[in-house]
Amino acid sequence: MTDPTEPEIKPDRMVEVAWLPFWQAHLVVHELWEQGVPCVLVEDSTSHLRLATMQTMARIFVMEPRRVVATEIIEATTGDQPTNVLS
Repeated sequence: MTDPTEPEIKPDRMVEVAWLPFWQAHLVVHELWEQGVPCVLVEDSTSHLRLATMQTMARIFVMEPRRVVATEIIEATTGDQPTNVLS
């Protein structure tokens, strides 16, 4: 039985799982693909102007049903829990 307080996971919805420095995002994307999690990397070239970061950042997106697995892989790869632009 599903928990009514949990939001519905939609199989066709893409979600952001990480906001990382651009150089690190490439390492994470490679690891996600190697472990069978398709993903998309989007360069966020204005983030340093808007959010006071010191470097170009990137956002990584996956299909919503793979969010948990992707988060675990990102944490294992980077050593940190992933953050996203909205958090």
